[in-house]
Amino acid sequence: MSKEPNDELEDLFDIEKMSKEVKKVKRRSISKTSVIIIGIVLLILAGVLGYLYISNKVASDKARKQAENHVAFVTTINEFYKYPNTILQTSTEISDNNRKVEISEVNFKLLKDRFIPFTTATMSLDSDGIGSGYPTIEINLEEKEKDGEKYKVGINDLTTGNRLADYYHPLKKYFSMKQDLKKLSEFPKNTYLEMAISFDKAYSSLEVEKMLPNNLKPTFFWLDGYDLSIDDMPSPLNEQLYGYDNPNTNLENKFWTNPIEDEQDYIKQMKLSNFTFYSNGSISQDGTVYGSGKSVYKVLKTKSDKGEKLVIGISIVATKEELQQLANVNYIRASSVGVISNAVDAANYYEQTGEIN
Repeated sequence: MSKEPNDELEDLFDIEKMSKEVKKVKRRSISKTSVIIIGIVLLILAGVLGYLYISNKVASDKARKQAENHVAFVTTINEFYKYPNTILQTSTEISDNNRKVEISEVNFKLLKDRFIPFTTATMSLDSDGIGSGYPTIEINLEEKEKDGEKYKVGINDLTTGNRLADYYHPLKKYFSMKQDLKKLSEFPKNTYLEMAISFDKAYSSLEVEKMLPNNLKPTFFWLDGYDLSIDDMPSPLNEQLYGYDNPNTNLENKFWTNPIEDEQDYIKQMKLSNFTFYSNGSISQDGTVYGSGKSVYKVLKTKSDKGEKLVIGISIVATKEELQQLANVNYIRASSVGVISNAVDAANYYEQTGEIN
């Protein structure tokens, strides 16, 4: 039965019905608006989270790249400019929401089959490579106190602990030079000594090996990469030197893996390293000049091309009984003991620690 016109008019002006319809429209509108707002919020949240993820990943990647670059830098430098008889262990950790690099470096002295902790260094870098400068390596230091002030002094006991061996250039004058080969009686028996030998002049590596007794082998060759017209050496050199390892044992071959065969090979590999080394200790990469005077490579290459010999010192690891064979030879200008493997170190450190791998 169809509605009468009057009924339709009544329906049209039915306030209660109109109110219900308005509420329905409002609910639909609110629902749509809510969905749109939620969608916008979710999009914004997804965008923020995406940005944070990408930003964090970029920062993390940059931080890891900084760590990789530093390890590669230190590894390359250590092949040419190093403490004699050392093994460098480097570890990195990414922290601070993947934005900061913590880098730890430990040098171990390898005396035959004994590993002795030698130096430690730590540094922090942000993902842009900005951070603390390379720290001063503290070696042979002992804290003391005087008049309320704390200070550090070098441990220089002939019979114990870590010491820095001193090297003396054959053409430089020194106020005094160590002659530790004459003090061998002061050292305990059957103890490994790291002995720095400074020659009276430059020799070739082949000559050095022939000069030494058959049971004494150099563990490190020190090369004369110094431009004496510029480089000043008023004090003995006792930290990092330009030279290369000469492994003699299976363990040394395992850790001293850079296959430098002789001084000529050293010059060639230094050229290929993409680093420029200066005898004042400065190092640069890709042609950026930080040093003064000629580079170590140029000095060595020039001397080699002229037929000059390059080995001005060596390191030997041996017992005092073995080293006594060198006590009176005339080609040794100075001799200095470095690290000593005494009774405290006598147990094989390599067997005791998992830090070295």
